[in-house]
Amino acid sequence: MSKRMKAGLALGKEVWKNIPAPSNDREYNIALSSAFSFCAGIGREALPWASDILQWSASCPFQANVMAYTPMLSLYERCGYYTKVDELLTQMVSENQMPNEVTLGDLINAAASSFDFKRADQLWDKLVKQHRIIPNVICYVGKAKVHILAGRPLSAIQILDRMRVEGVGANDTNAAVVYLQALLLTCHSDPSKPRLKQLSTYLAEAERTVAGRMTTAGKQMQGQWFTMTKLGRNLVKSPRSVMFADLLVYGNAKHGMMKTWPNYQAGSQYLSKMDQ
Repeated sequence: MSKRMKAGLALGKEVWKNIPAPSNDREYNIALSSAFSFCAGIGREALPWASDILQWSASCPFQANVMAYTPMLSLYERCGYYTKVDELLTQMVSENQMPNEVTLGDLINAAASSFDFKRADQLWDKLVKQHRIIPNVICYVGKAKVHILAGRPLSAIQILDRMRVEGVGANDTNAAVVYLQALLLTCHSDPSKPRLKQLSTYLAEAERTVAGRMTTAGKQMQGQWFTMTKLGRNLVKSPRSVMFADLLVYGNAKHGMMKTWPNYQAGSQYLSKMDQ
C-alpha cells in the first residue's frame, strides 16, 4: 500500500471513531454506505476494517439496506472472496434487501479489475436470472467492458447487441464508443466483406444518431470517438493500412490483456486464436 493510501485509511478510521452514533435507519445506512464505499476504494488493505464494521453493524438495532451492502459486496469481489459475496447476497435476501441494478453494475465492475470475464458472466447469471434484476445500460456496458479487457471484443458486441434488443441504451454515448471499439477489432482480425459492411453500416448510422450527442460528452470520449471513426473509415477503405496497435483506443482495450498482444496485420484472424 502506498503512503498516501495508508494515510487515507488511517484518517478514515479516525473519522469513523468520531462520528456520532446513528439514531435511526437513515443515519445508520449513510454511515455504513460511506464506510464500505471508502474501503472498496482502498481495496484489500481495508478489508479487515470493513469486516469489523460489518460485525459491528450486526449488533445495531437498525436495518442495513441494499445501498449499504452493495459497496461491501464490491470489496469482497475485488478481493476475490467469492464465497463471501454469495453469503452476503444470501443474507441480504433473507433480510428482504434485494440486490438491484446498482449491485449488479458494481459487482461487474469489480470483476473487471481482474479481467475475469467468466466471473462477470457468473455474476450476471446469478443476479439477472436468479434474482430477476433488470440490467440497465451501465450494467450492459460494464459487462461488455470486462470482455474487452479480456480480449473478447466479439463477445462485447454480442452483449451490446442484446442490450439493443432489450430496448436499453439506444442513446448512450458510452455504449456507442465501446461498441465501435469492439467492432473495429473484430473487423481488423477478419476484414471479410460481411464484416467490413457491418462496420461501414455502423459508421453511417452513427453519423446520423451518435455524432451529435458526442458534443455533450467529455473531451476524452469525444477524442476517442473521433479517432475510432477515422480508423474505421480507413479500415473499410484499406484494411492493410491499419495495424492492430493503432486500434487500441478505448481505455479498456489499451489497458487490458490486448496491450501485450503482437502488432498484428489486418486479416491475421488473431481473435479466432484467442477463443472468440
